[in-house]
Amino acid sequence: MTLGDLDAAERAFADACETLERAGYRSGRARAELFRAGAHARRGRRTEAVTGTRWAVEELEAANVYPALVLVARAVLALLGWSDPAVSLAAVRAHRRIQPPVPDSDLDLAAQRLSARILGLDLDSYYREALTRTDSAAGYYNHNVRIETATGPVNVRIPVTGADMMDLRIWPEVQVLRAIEPFVPAAPRLRWESVHPAYQIQDFISGELLDDIAPRGQLVPDCVPRDVARLFADLRTIPAELLPETPSPRIEDPVEFARRLSDITQRVYRENEHRFGPLYRSLGVPEDPLATVIAGWHTLESRPFRLLHADIHRKNMIIQSGCEVVFLDWELALFGDPLYDVATHLHKMGYQQGERSSFLSQWISAEPEAATGRWEADLRTYLNHERIKSVIVDSVRYAKVLMEGARTADQESALVANLVTKLNAAHEIWGTSSRFDAEFVESKLRACH
Repeated sequence: MTLGDLDAAERAFADACETLERAGYRSGRARAELFRAGAHARRGRRTEAVTGTRWAVEELEAANVYPALVLVARAVLALLGWSDPAVSLAAVRAHRRIQPPVPDSDLDLAAQRLSARILGLDLDSYYREALTRTDSAAGYYNHNVRIETATGPVNVRIPVTGADMMDLRIWPEVQVLRAIEPFVPAAPRLRWESVHPAYQIQDFISGELLDDIAPRGQLVPDCVPRDVARLFADLRTIPAELLPETPSPRIEDPVEFARRLSDITQRVYRENEHRFGPLYRSLGVPEDPLATVIAGWHTLESRPFRLLHADIHRKNMIIQSGCEVVFLDWELALFGDPLYDVATHLHKMGYQQGERSSFLSQWISAEPEAATGRWEADLRTYLNHERIKSVIVDSVRYAKVLMEGARTADQESALVANLVTKLNAAHEIWGTSSRFDAEFVESKLRACH
């Protein structure tokens, strides 16, 4: 099959399936069916490949053998964009059962490379093509390039070299995408991961970016608050034991979780204070900007933790036909208090009042486990942190953007207006009477060198 002699391969696998069926050799029959599904995949027979793979995986799980082959099964389908929820879930379970002979070896990476060789795919060619392109869409952490392939368009996602890390991160994004695949239909599917060079390939999500059809200040389609609430409910269904490993044991303590958030924000402030201290002072940022927030952490109440997206905003949502939302950019996913997910969403979306109320109402119905006790007070506490964090982080980011001079005048004006709104909100928390306008803020940002 690797050599491409598919007629001979299919005859061999058909003979194997028949012989092993007669022999009653269950795990051998499953393996033969799995590789026959690979031959179907090479022929482009999606239905046969997915059906055969699913059956083989069910048999391997029932016989309690060969969990590494379950990883291969998932990789085969993923490479072609044919992910199946049952196979994906089995792969997540299998990964937890394997103790590799070499500690810290990446079994998913090995499975995908074996599968690519069997299927005759050169995924690195997509990366090489992406490097030649000038039409990438870039965020603060990744470049995204659409590449056309024989199995449809894909998104080649390449980390931004030298990006300032200004958010709490506990997992590589690829681990998160594999973990959510069986549970969250409204997310990109991971096809391929490379470590050296660093990049990943995801399904390309067609549709319109929410920020393009409803930028900040405009009403969003009705499906947006509905689908965000639905996403949070889906994330609640992921068992904690099926999430990626963390460096330290998970403790469902909201105060400890919140302190980790503010520790990162304090680090960003401390590391940038030397160069951007004059900018912070001119914008009225106090010398201890997080003092009020940190003092409020002890009031947080306990509620069941879950996986958090932690970065749902207008530039991370694709609206597909029929008004269905797909959620992008999972690199900041965390395990923590679900109210933090709600807070980051509200802070970054800039809903109008009626939209905000609609979202909260739908979220309460979708995730009643989190809307308990003094949840509204806890939500305000997390929002206070996000508003102050935005000033600390975005003052630096926007100053650098203006120094680079790569944005249009309208884009620069939008950034300045955004920072003005964030500054005025933060000063309410700090209890000052300071209010800023766009002309003043822009002059201070441009004064940085």
